[in-house]
Amino acid sequence: MNLKRILKEFGCYQRNKKTEWRLSAGVFTGENEAVEYLDDIAEKYIIGQSIVDIKNESYGELVTFVLSNGFELRFHSNEGCGGCGNGWYTCPPSDLIDTRENGNVITRVAVQDPENAEYGTYSVFIYSLDKRIIQADFSGEDNGYYGVGIWAEVVIPEDVMAKLCS
Repeated sequence: MNLKRILKEFGCYQRNKKTEWRLSAGVFTGENEAVEYLDDIAEKYIIGQSIVDIKNESYGELVTFVLSNGFELRFHSNEGCGGCGNGWYTCPPSDLIDTRENGNVITRVAVQDPENAEYGTYSVFIYSLDKRIIQADFSGEDNGYYGVGIWAEVVIPEDVMAKLCS
């Protein structure tokens, strides 16, 4: 890995008193450029890695795929209204399908968005060769005020960055 490129592309953030390096892939609300950007970071940091762990956190609002290089591919759902269900998208554990076997190497990451951006399901697909090994479905709806969709980021945890820098 080229540490200079990582430091140039990733931003440094504090989370829970720990330092993380993040590269965001944008919001998926039917905008093709966001999906293309995911393709770009997948090519650099995800393709060729295996998934070693999956975490479904915050009531399905955050799904994290821990990769064999220690990086994390995170998908966050849109957070909507604090007083009602509008704009909230979640991926409960029952909507996460994991058919991978040990040793599967990621060859493609894709996102399918609904035809109508105000409601529906955003599906994340992870492939090994031509076989779909992961499907995560984030579902929700909005009344036009709180937003829709999901966004992705690649995160380098503090301990992994320390190893890269040593």
